[in-house]
Amino acid sequence: TTLDEVPKLFTLATLTSVIAFIARDLAVIGSAGIGTKQLVFLIGVLTIFFGIGRVIARYVARRTSPSERLLVVGSDSDAEELARKIEHSPSVKATIVGRVPIAFDELPGGHSKVLGGAGDLRRVVETFQIGRIVVIPGNRHADEVSDVVRAVKSIGMKISLMPQLFDAIGWAVEADDVGGEQIIGVRDFR
Repeated sequence: TTLDEVPKLFTLATLTSVIAFIARDLAVIGSAGIGTKQLVFLIGVLTIFFGIGRVIARYVARRTSPSERLLVVGSDSDAEELARKIEHSPSVKATIVGRVPIAFDELPGGHSKVLGGAGDLRRVVETFQIGRIVVIPGNRHADEVSDVVRAVKSIGMKISLMPQLFDAIGWAVEADDVGGEQIIGVRDFR
C-alpha cells in the first residue's frame, strides 16, 4: 500500500529537494535562493504529493485494468480459502477461474471448479485464458510441488507460490503456552 511506501517516498522527496538545494544557483535567478526552511517545506510538500499521486495512480489502474484470471493448483479447500481472501481484499483485482489438483490421485469434488488434471496445464491455460497460476502446495511432497512449478515455468506462465506456514518461517520456532493457548514463537535469525 502507499502507506507502506511513505519512507521511500520521503527519501525520494528528500533527494529531489537536496538536488534542488544544490542546484539553486543555476535554477534561481537573482539573490533569492532556497533556504533551510524552504528545503524542509519542499521535502514535506513533495512527500505528500508523491503519496497522493500514488493513491490516484493505483485507483485509476485498478479501475481501468482487467481482472487477472487465476488458476489455482492445489486442493479444493485451499482454492476456496484463496477465493475468500481475494474477495475481501479491495486492493486485489483477480478472479479465480478454477483449479487443477496437484496430484493425479486427488478425487474430484468440492466447491471449486476442476478444469483438468496436473498434466493438462497447457490446455487449461489456453482454453480458459489464464493470466497467472497460483500453486498452493498444502501438505504435498516437495517433489510433486517441484514438478508442478517446472511444468508451469515450461509453458511460460506467471506463477505465484503460496508458502505454507513452516515453508515461510522454517523450523526456527518455539511453542509457547499463554493461558492455555498455544502460540508459535519465531526465533531471532540474527
